[in-house]
Amino acid sequence: MKIASMVPNSLSTHLLSLFIVTTVVFSDDCPQSCTCLFKKNDREVKCSSEGIKELRIAQLPKRTITLDLSDNQIRVIRRSSFPASKTVRRLDLKRNNIEYIEPGALAKFPNLARLYLQVNQLKRIEKGAFQGLRRLKQLTLQVNQLNRIEKDTFFGLRNIKLVNISQNKLIDIHKDALSSFKRLKKISLKQNLLTTFEKYTFPNSSLIELDGNKLICDCGMSWLIMKSAHEKRGATESSRCAYPKALEGKQLKKLGGNKWNCREYLHLYLLKTVSVQPFLTILSTYAVLLYAECRLFVDHPILYPLNVSFE
Repeated sequence: MKIASMVPNSLSTHLLSLFIVTTVVFSDDCPQSCTCLFKKNDREVKCSSEGIKELRIAQLPKRTITLDLSDNQIRVIRRSSFPASKTVRRLDLKRNNIEYIEPGALAKFPNLARLYLQVNQLKRIEKGAFQGLRRLKQLTLQVNQLNRIEKDTFFGLRNIKLVNISQNKLIDIHKDALSSFKRLKKISLKQNLLTTFEKYTFPNSSLIELDGNKLICDCGMSWLIMKSAHEKRGATESSRCAYPKALEGKQLKKLGGNKWNCREYLHLYLLKTVSVQPFLTILSTYAVLLYAECRLFVDHPILYPLNVSFE
């Protein structure tokens, strides 16, 4: 007796389909040293782990959606590195040695939605590196050597939703660097060297991961502390203060339960220190009276650093 006769025809057809290989090679214009695969609705050009140093792809198969160049030795992305393609949605360049992206080099992919650049050697991103990527939604830059996000670093990006810049060496983010990210949902800045941010650095709609930084929870950061406490956005629960000593390890979200009053905060702060350091207390009091906004870098664990802003 045939097995197929023991089960409904539709079920036997389904069982038979399990044995059918759904990934096939398509050969039209497949680049040298690459494998071209057709998986469900995804046409993928896979060129990973091929030891590629100089990147220059003359042509891509029609309707290519994914271009995988991960795990190679690419150092520079040039304008001549790629052919133009309106169908590529995902570009994977992770785990290379990329140090430089020539402005306009990625504009060949105007419909790119996901760009993976993690685990490379990027120290700086030139203005125009992401030019033409207006449909980009996800940008991954973790584990690079970036130390600053400048005003024009993300020039050209408008529809970005997810950004990961964790595990770099960031010490500063320009207050206008993310101003065009109107749809940003989440930005990860974990494991950097960040201490403070100017007001309105982050879009109102974003969730911010700041774990593993050296955050100074003073009046200069009150806007972010209050935002994180009263909204579902702002700093995540794992984002904690590093300074001053009295707030070390405290969650930003739990510091803004009441109105963050810089005058009251300063008054309580001085009362706590008066018996320990009367001279420094008097000195810091006069300093506050003289300056509406000041930052005192005093080599003392209680006074480091103090940022007071009166409104």
